[in-house]
Formats: sequence, structure tokens, C-alpha cells
Amino acid sequence: MLWRKVRRANIPAELRERFELHGETLMALAIESGDATRIGVELAALGQQKRNEVVEWLRERRDMVERRENRSETVEWAILIFVVIGVAADIAIVAHEVGWLK
Repeated sequence: MLWRKVRRANIPAELRERFELHGETLMALAIESGDATRIGVELAALGQQKRNEVVEWLRERRDMVERRENRSETVEWAILIFVVIGVAADIAIVAHEVGWLK
């Protein structure tokens, strides 16, 4: 399991705030369609004028989600390993108490 490096978007803070205000879905729609009747004139213009910045920002967001999923999976595996070790230790203790291990 390889943790993905988050590729940070090199965009101004105020532009990042505007993207975050609208969210990933609307920003993806803005660069995909650019249809002002569906998403509004402001958002359509933003998506068309700042297309490269939006793509970089969406890539960053996707990397962050994947990294979070990788961390969760790592924690799940660690918990599973510790549970298996704990069960094996309990079995060894019971076996010793019963006298199977001398």
C-alpha cells in the first residue's frame, strides 16, 4: 500500500476560497460544460477562465481523499493485526493454564 503524495495546487488563496465555496462537483461541472444556464454566469466564467487552476485544485482534492482512504486502510489493518495477536496470546494463555503447554 503506497500512500499517495498530495500534489498541491499552486493557486492564490482567494481563488482557492472561491473554489471551495462552490465545491468540487460544481467546479468540475464548470470546466466540463460551461453552460451558464445550468450553473450560472459567474461559475461558468470562472470555470472557463481559470480552467487550469480548477483542474489543479480538483487533482489536489482527489489526492487528499485518496490519502485519507489510505490512512484509514492502514489503521484498519493495524487493528486487525493487533486483534489476531491478542487472540493468539489468549489462546496461548488458556492452553498454558489447562496444561497443554508444559
